[in-house]
Amino acid sequence: MNVTTYLKRQFSNLNSVIHYYADDLTEEEWLTRPGPGQNRIGYTVWHMPRAQDHFLHAWIRGEEEIANSDRWAHWQRLKPLGIGVGITLKESDEIACSVHLADVLMYADEVHQSLVTWLAEIGEDVLDQVPDAQGCLTAFPEYQTPGYLEEVNNLFAKPGELLMKDNKLEMDYDVIIVGARIAGSILATQLGRFGHRVLLLEKADFPSNTLSTSFFRAPALRVFEKVGILDEVQSAAPPMRIMWNYIDGHVISEPVEAAEEHLRFFLCERRITLDWILY
Repeated sequence: MNVTTYLKRQFSNLNSVIHYYADDLTEEEWLTRPGPGQNRIGYTVWHMPRAQDHFLHAWIRGEEEIANSDRWAHWQRLKPLGIGVGITLKESDEIACSVHLADVLMYADEVHQSLVTWLAEIGEDVLDQVPDAQGCLTAFPEYQTPGYLEEVNNLFAKPGELLMKDNKLEMDYDVIIVGARIAGSILATQLGRFGHRVLLLEKADFPSNTLSTSFFRAPALRVFEKVGILDEVQSAAPPMRIMWNYIDGHVISEPVEAAEEHLRFFLCERRITLDWILY
């Protein structure tokens, strides 16, 4: 797989994830902080496509960003805040309170389409080049502030390929896991919680509607509970609380047994559903 194809798939996955998790956010959830002193959820959802827009158009191509086009004229008062890096928590709150979910999702789709179109038009040699970002950004006062420049200073010498991959390929990893399905995803989650830097690799499109049946009994359910996804897994498929066996022409039923009363059931989950949850 060449680099441009890889990037198109990754950006498509990211856009799908944005929609999957944000489509049904309530206004209250949009303005919620995950923890004390953290950015509101609405800011984070806005920031993801906003950063893509910035690096493609202003940083690499030296063009006006989509966020500053006529379609998004109602966002113009946010222009001095740029992509929302190197700003105060109060300013990030202003962004979250000024943009709305439906607009942000439409904006994310427009940015995604622009990225995919650009990647389809260029050769890999373009991604090997180091863009004249400092020269390109001089046309944009919002990207000359001390806060912004401090945040991005280490990116100026990076070629386009590493910028589009969010600079993650140059990180040092404690663990590299090949295979991002059930075992790989859960192992990566647990290692991350213990403070390890983990790179999780998967060769297939993710999530995928692979013809596969994942049948879970109590041992697997205990693992899901430990990593905090049992409720979500359970809500995606009806529990099987009675086990049926066919023996010598007779059908015998008995309740599913487990040491824990709340785990006395089996689950049969579609692979694509489980992929979304683990992702």
